[in-house]
Order: sequence, then C-alpha cells, then structure tokens
Amino acid sequence: MPAVFGANARAEREVILEDQGTHVDPELERQLSAAGKRGKVQAVLTFRTPKHLKFLSGEETSGKIQAALDKLGDRDRPLCELRNVFPNLQSCVIEAPAHVIRAVLDENEIASATANQQPEDMLIRPVKKAAVKKATGKKAATKKATVKRSKK
Repeated sequence: MPAVFGANARAEREVILEDQGTHVDPELERQLSAAGKRGKVQAVLTFRTPKHLKFLSGEETSGKIQAALDKLGDRDRPLCELRNVFPNLQSCVIEAPAHVIRAVLDENEIASATANQQPEDMLIRPVKKAAVKKATGKKAATKKATVKRSKK
C-alpha cells in the first residue's frame, strides 16, 4: 500500500480501519470451536471508534454495548450475560454460547475480540536479580572517579 501523507492521511487511515472488520484472538476462535452448541465462552469486546471521534465517552460506550446486545433479538439476548464494562477502554466482557458470541462478532461496531480466559499466565513476572560482585582495587577507584566527574 502506498504511503499517504498530508490531509488525506487521516481519511485514508480511517477507511482502512473501517474495511478491516473485527480482529479476533486465535485463542477466542479456539474456545468458540471447542464450546460446541451448549458451552459458554467469555469474550472481551472492544468497540470501534467512529470516524468523527478520537474516542468514545463512557456513555457512548455503554450505548454501543446495549445496541450490540439488543441486535441479538429475543431468542439469543437472554443467553448473553454482560459480565463487566470498561467504559474508558471502549470495551466489555460478555459470557454467552459460542453461536451468540459469533453473532455479536459480526456486528460492524466491534473492532476486536479476545478470550477473557487465557491459557497462559498474562502477568509479567519480575526477573530474578543476579548477584553482582563488588569491584575492588584499581578498577573500582577509576570507576568511582568517573562517576564523580559525570555528576558535575
């Protein structure tokens, strides 16, 4: 794709984002396939920002969530449970059977979806610190002198 600069850059980027559809986490796809017809899956949905806005407000996010769930209809709506809403992140967590989640993912308002339950630990654990030997002798004196000079 050619690079776009200037006034057309923003418009071109928005068109590209609009045409991309919903990005779905491979782990969510795996869980949806494994759930079958009866099993429930939890998904984190992130809503697309309209072209004319930089981001959605909390109220706009809540409205988009309700609109997406209302589109499910009388048969599927009771099967979908809203677990959590992250209004400042334009996201929510829903729990529903796989076919209901797939129906929600077909909505144009959904930018991305990830599995709420991940198979691996998502925390970044601290690295164990290695023991450092204290410098002694002539090298240590040189290093300290260099540090003192750099502070001035």
